[in-house]
Amino acid sequence: MGQCISTASAPPVVFKDFSKSFSDISPASFEGESLLVRLIGCNNMPRADMTSASDVYVKAELIEPPSTEPIATARWPVKWDQDNPIWDSARLFGDKPPKKEALLRLHFYDQDELDADDYLGSTQITVGKLGGERVLPIKLHKRFKASRRGAPTCTLRREHAGLERAAGGKKVVFLVRHGESVWNKAQDEKRLDVMLSDVDHPLNATGRQQAETLRDALRAGGSQAHDLLSADAVMCSPLTRAVQTCLIGLEPMLLRGGTYTSSTTATCEPDAPPIAAPQPVTLNPNLREKRNVGGKDSSGKWVGEKITTGVHAELTKLLGDEPERAAALKTVPLDLAYVHTRWWLGSKESSDGVRERVEELLHQVRFDPAPSQVLVGHSHYFREMFRHFAAPDCTLTDGAGHPLPADQMGSKKLSNAGVARCELDFGSHPKAPLVAVQLLFHTQLVS
Repeated sequence: MGQCISTASAPPVVFKDFSKSFSDISPASFEGESLLVRLIGCNNMPRADMTSASDVYVKAELIEPPSTEPIATARWPVKWDQDNPIWDSARLFGDKPPKKEALLRLHFYDQDELDADDYLGSTQITVGKLGGERVLPIKLHKRFKASRRGAPTCTLRREHAGLERAAGGKKVVFLVRHGESVWNKAQDEKRLDVMLSDVDHPLNATGRQQAETLRDALRAGGSQAHDLLSADAVMCSPLTRAVQTCLIGLEPMLLRGGTYTSSTTATCEPDAPPIAAPQPVTLNPNLREKRNVGGKDSSGKWVGEKITTGVHAELTKLLGDEPERAAALKTVPLDLAYVHTRWWLGSKESSDGVRERVEELLHQVRFDPAPSQVLVGHSHYFREMFRHFAAPDCTLTDGAGHPLPADQMGSKKLSNAGVARCELDFGSHPKAPLVAVQLLFHTQLVS
């Protein structure tokens, strides 16, 4: 892979804390349920590449003795250049409850774009022992030895499949495209000097105005605003322009308030409920933009806490005339669990790679406890989502509910800071769950 931007050494990987949603559940509590397994991640994976960490992906199989043939399989996608890859996504192994003696076996590979993939090793556990979180040792292939960092392990958790089925496999997501960035304007003006002078370009003044237009639409209220503001969670691309759009545009949701005093504390509008703690935003690399040739606009600058520091610095510049607002927005917690190591690619990303990344995001959405989420990201990425994961009968409507040609979803882009409300039905359409899209507020599809 390509060279990453120089950063300080990354801290040890800390898996996302799910303690508020999950406990160490007894295996007996899963009696009569199909098998739903979350692969959280791995530690200390061997390096199969000469100049970088391995590009790890996972194949899993469920086997019921005495047969040696799998009754169900699953795959987790490539995590590029990772010693400690994190997936944090679940897979459902069939529709029927497995036997307690059934064997779940995971195989780990290093993807090689120029040669055959390397087999790294495997781990296994019987279904009867799966309950809550389990850390399993990985038995390495004879070609590899454990590194000085420690023996390789993977972390799994069995979860209740009944929770997803109780909701009928239905979810709602609100897709929010970032506002205009320095890169976007330079691209329109063919300013190669600006485009190539930096990476991870922030919003420009127009992008700020677009994000503020979204903020004002949410403040104005109405059924569409109420629907979005009632979402249970927020995920965002780690790229700066997306995080800035998220913080500014979703301010009424993230801060539970609307205006600010000179002391930089948020105060409620009249008759508004008391302000709760700021809503956290999870930075998820699965939402990053598709990387094309060059890729300056889709390469990151920072990892870990440096993302927070960098985004806050850019926010200070962008909101230089409103320091109180900037200070208030900086109180929004950024969940960095997925971005402690390099999270962007160093070379062009294939369409298959983007599609696999979108599919991984949809797995995360499907098996997350949140019924509805806001996803802040990028135009090409969302277009790939519409192209590959829209059901054959998916409908498209404008803000007033008037039908639009559905094929526009795969050929056009959301306008800057635009919002699309998407209904997902994994129960009826597990492979292409997108069944209805409505453009909210004044969002348009543009060329």
